[in-house]
Amino acid sequence: MFRANKKYVVQSGFTVKEGVKLEFGQNSILVVKGNERVITVEKDAVIINGTVQIVDPDFQSEVIFLKGTDRFDATNRTRIENMAIINKSESYKGTGLSLYAKGPWHNISFVHFENISIVGFQTGIQLKAENPKDETYSWINANRFENVSLDDCVFGIRLVGSISIPNECSGNYFTGLQVQLTEHTEQFIKADGSYNKFEGMVWDVQRIRHSAPLVVLTAETENNQLDLNIADEWINDRGQKNSY
Repeated sequence: MFRANKKYVVQSGFTVKEGVKLEFGQNSILVVKGNERVITVEKDAVIINGTVQIVDPDFQSEVIFLKGTDRFDATNRTRIENMAIINKSESYKGTGLSLYAKGPWHNISFVHFENISIVGFQTGIQLKAENPKDETYSWINANRFENVSLDDCVFGIRLVGSISIPNECSGNYFTGLQVQLTEHTEQFIKADGSYNKFEGMVWDVQRIRHSAPLVVLTAETENNQLDLNIADEWINDRGQKNSY
């Protein structure tokens, strides 16, 4: 499916099922019309290559979506690599890559994302774990995001949860980041959770039109590590033992 280097138009979303490998041609383009979540990725599924283009200014959904009900664990081989995810509508809406866990013991862990470019969205990457209550946990931990480029997004990376259980986003590694800030950028990183790492290069801070922090480590953070070329004046650290 989508192996030829062609342009395909889709108006509804689809799921890459467990154990399925979806490989686009290197120059294949998936043009998305409408406001549907585009691709849901199940445990042990693989997506390689291709470009997803959003052309509808009403799009406010997620392009790539993983849900914690699939319970990704250390045995899973889920990976997404060599993709470009672009909002060409200039609406600055929607989310490029979304991981979400809410219910009891729902989790997303040990997933590998590599060589992905995300351009022109309201949120580039979001990890969100909600409290399932009833003395159970949900978590999005131990995922790897390697060599990811974020360009012209309003919010770059958001980790939403708590500092630890019952709903945490911890131990996620974002390495080899290349981040292009623009006049539309409001924030690069806002993070909850512990032991997350953010390493990479941030370009053109002088284009920012405000003086608010570009990086926010909330009161729900601990022992996170930043290795970025951003001056301390752009960082708001309300957590514990974070380093930069």
